[in-house]
Amino acid sequence: TMLETLREYGLQQLDEAGEMSPTRDRHANFYLEEAIQGEFAWCMFLPEGLFWLKRLVADHGNMRTALQWLYERGDITTCLRMAGALATLWTVCGNLDEGRMWLERLLADQRIANDAVRANGLATLSWISNEQNHADRAFELAEEVIALSRKINIPLDAIRGHTLSGVAAVDLGQHDLARQRLEAAIALMSAPGMPGWMQNFIQNTMVCLGYAELTRGSLEAAEAWFNDAHSYDLARGYEPGTSYILGSNVLAGLMWVARAKGDAPRALQYSKQHLGLNTGYPNISYFVHAICDIAGALSALGQYIPAARLFGASEALHELYGFNFVESFHMQRAAGLPEPWARESEPCGTAEALRDALRPRTVPLLPASITADALERAWAEGRTLSLDAAVAEALAAAPVKDITPEPGHNLTPRQMEILRLLVDGLSNRAIAERLSLSERTVEHHIMHILDRLGVESRTAAAIHAVREKLV
Repeated sequence: TMLETLREYGLQQLDEAGEMSPTRDRHANFYLEEAIQGEFAWCMFLPEGLFWLKRLVADHGNMRTALQWLYERGDITTCLRMAGALATLWTVCGNLDEGRMWLERLLADQRIANDAVRANGLATLSWISNEQNHADRAFELAEEVIALSRKINIPLDAIRGHTLSGVAAVDLGQHDLARQRLEAAIALMSAPGMPGWMQNFIQNTMVCLGYAELTRGSLEAAEAWFNDAHSYDLARGYEPGTSYILGSNVLAGLMWVARAKGDAPRALQYSKQHLGLNTGYPNISYFVHAICDIAGALSALGQYIPAARLFGASEALHELYGFNFVESFHMQRAAGLPEPWARESEPCGTAEALRDALRPRTVPLLPASITADALERAWAEGRTLSLDAAVAEALAAAPVKDITPEPGHNLTPRQMEILRLLVDGLSNRAIAERLSLSERTVEHHIMHILDRLGVESRTAAAIHAVREKLV
């Protein structure tokens, strides 16, 4: 509370000294430069990409303040340059609605005369639109980026335009156009003089080509692209997820191939590996989708109540961070779910062709012992899970035969009580209030919990607790 008071005092002194505007200008310029430096954090090699991703997350409030100041003083072009550069913060970190609000407002402003800045903003808005399944809008924006890139001759804009157009074309069912756009993007990326991290962009686009084939029902072609993307990583000396922040995307692709082939245990393995790799990054996009994928694999394994909990958690997290759960669930239905989730008589969105390709497979039926009411209750319970708790529960998922007895943990009853609340996603302050302890005491207990469990973070402790059935 004193820090807030000091901040208010400092602002008052700046205002009285007539230095508010120049100080805010310097602040905005500093964070504009940071935004530009971290613009392609999602695609940079680790650890540089992770460094910038964490910086962007930590400075989100400063970025927001700088954007507001630039807008208020009428520097719309600089404001758009900053909003466009924050693509990683908007998309990877789950701030889609905020990013959309800024970009829609700025791109509609008639004072934008810089084509390069406009192309950048259009590309970021197209990415957001793709993430939210507004395919028509995403395609329109991406095609405008391609047109502008020809005018201003900036290869990076051409690459982004072709990639984003291809991704949107997949959702629009224009699979031939999607393949054409994505292959053109790879050709542009392979030109001499591109930055080294462009190799990661190539791998990402190969995975997009795999999804293009998957959604048209061409499973063999999809598997070939996913395997090629995996081999591309291995040839460069990387395992999935170790080259760049989104590098585990190939595991999600291989998961879909396994689901399509009816190999639910392997699908679960791929999804858990995909989710686990991203616990080291604030990658909200992959969290919400991987939790949904794990729920689908559990359903295919007949673990319907745990699946319902995770579907509920994924739905709530999709809504919280601005993603579209309906389309994610369509993919799960296409790969095979039991009733009441299968909804065989209802359309399946962009996954219709995939469902048609898999339709001969028998949709698993619920056992008589599980009622629709029980599934609804489990789904509703899952919706109350925090992000950390949902991740921990998803990573702990396993085929029944793999569940092991509770091991010793050497925690005191009070520490077990705190661990349960930690798994529920409560902050140190909230735990202290719940148990009528001081926050310092809670911190002390958590340090001992981490030490006795042999883990290094709260999230890791929660994952361990759920996986080992300590709570």
